[in-house]
Amino acid sequence: MTRHSSISGLILAMLLLCGNVAQPPCPGAEHTSSGLRHELCQVFRLPGRPSSSGAYFDSLPDGRLIACDGQKLFLETNIRSRSFKEIYTFPSSLTLNFLRAFRSGKKVALGCTVASSNKIFVFEPTDPAAMASFAADNYDAAWYDASRLLVAASGASGPVVNVLDLGSGSINTIVTHAGEGSGGVTVDQSGNLYVGDGFESKGPGVGTIKFFAKQNWLAALSGGTPLDFTKAGVTVAVLLSAATLGFDADGNLCVGGGVQFGFGALQDNAGYAAIASSFAIGKAVNGGTPVVATSGRDVLERLNPASNDLGSWLVFVNPTTRETYVKGFGDSLVFVYSSK
Repeated sequence: MTRHSSISGLILAMLLLCGNVAQPPCPGAEHTSSGLRHELCQVFRLPGRPSSSGAYFDSLPDGRLIACDGQKLFLETNIRSRSFKEIYTFPSSLTLNFLRAFRSGKKVALGCTVASSNKIFVFEPTDPAAMASFAADNYDAAWYDASRLLVAASGASGPVVNVLDLGSGSINTIVTHAGEGSGGVTVDQSGNLYVGDGFESKGPGVGTIKFFAKQNWLAALSGGTPLDFTKAGVTVAVLLSAATLGFDADGNLCVGGGVQFGFGALQDNAGYAAIASSFAIGKAVNGGTPVVATSGRDVLERLNPASNDLGSWLVFVNPTTRETYVKGFGDSLVFVYSSK
């Protein structure tokens, strides 16, 4: 058993004794205008038997969760029930990279490696057996619209961001040279792109998160030159290893990562999941100071379920329930936070 799982198990045992596991979580989803005051309100374990990469999950538009353990797909029976039913079994075991639900529709994308091949499966939870399969390198992804998926992947000259067109199956590169190892990718409500530098062998640069305006990456997609991460874009944050990125219902940028993903842990930059305020990110986009590990409490909140653990915490959001989920890399234990 790893040190990380030992600590997670201890926390789970303590919460079980207190009756805080699988209770109705976060009633009312209360929040303040700052959005940077969160409290732990529930812990639950994802269903199934996770692969070495851990279980992955996301929230559907109705607020229910969908999860994969590398062998099966599971759907939450009711919103916040934490009870799951099996909806599909894959013919072969998968090493998971991401699972991302389209917030405005019914589609779900699952990135993985299966039988030494990189695949992205796209399906609807009501009929997962009818899933489409695309051969594509992948690490993380974000939906732009119902037909286009932005995918952080490996390219010939290092990490890139590609656009997978689900209709034609075409793959086009829009960002190049995004560090030495892929990081997270996400878009905001306006369609602007955010890309993380997930790994640097010499340390500096890991966790850098850059903003690329919608019109610029769309121009690259339409036949222009791909955007060079080292030269283009605006640095809005340098946090953890930028392994997972996502915006919550208040527009705050949620960032995961840590020691497994580079040198962020050596710079007082591990052992927590980060929430950077929407105000601070907006200022950084317009030339202000990027959010970093030492930023003030009004700008950066740290969610650390195990305060002594320097492992990697991944963060996911549920805009419908206004919950924020923190999960250890390679683990299936999920810590649920609500804003207060």
